[in-house]
Amino acid sequence: MRYSLALELEPQIKEAVLGFQNQLREDFKEASWLTAEQLFLTIKFLGFVPPKRRRQLKRETQGVAARVAPLELCFDSVGCFPDTDPVRTIWVGLSLSNRMLTRLQRDCDEHFSLFGVPRDEKEFVPHIPCGRVSDKSAKGNLRKRVHGIKFTPVTQVMDQLCLVQAELTNDGPRYEIIYRAPFSAKVLS
Repeated sequence: MRYSLALELEPQIKEAVLGFQNQLREDFKEASWLTAEQLFLTIKFLGFVPPKRRRQLKRETQGVAARVAPLELCFDSVGCFPDTDPVRTIWVGLSLSNRMLTRLQRDCDEHFSLFGVPRDEKEFVPHIPCGRVSDKSAKGNLRKRVHGIKFTPVTQVMDQLCLVQAELTNDGPRYEIIYRAPFSAKVLS
């Protein structure tokens, strides 16, 4: 099984993302759109981990989460990866960086590198992937259309780090949260 660390999204966030998808779906049939059950804000992709190490994964996830206080995120921007054509991923994200979220990602990167998971080479850009494009013809039109959509900001207080298990099936990946570790650090006033 493959695993990742992610923040679970409340229904109103998922509804906003699905609404954004619906504005693009008709015009861009070449995209494969994620379902509500597939929407997460991934903090760290862990990759394949043998089943016998699952209990240790949970302990490590709890260890990281214990050092984090709940944080409020405002999803208010949309975009595409990569920054050049062809477009591969369509996403909803945050226009302002969040210091605590970036610290959480760095802590996960550092902590799980001790567990044997490679560190992330790319800069962390917090986002919710909502569409994937395999057709190399998805160029400027898609990018222009995505950036032309006004996304109404939605906020959520994140209060737990989730360990997500991904099972690859013929119908696409199936995700299941197998552990929720509450953020339990106190907020300094």
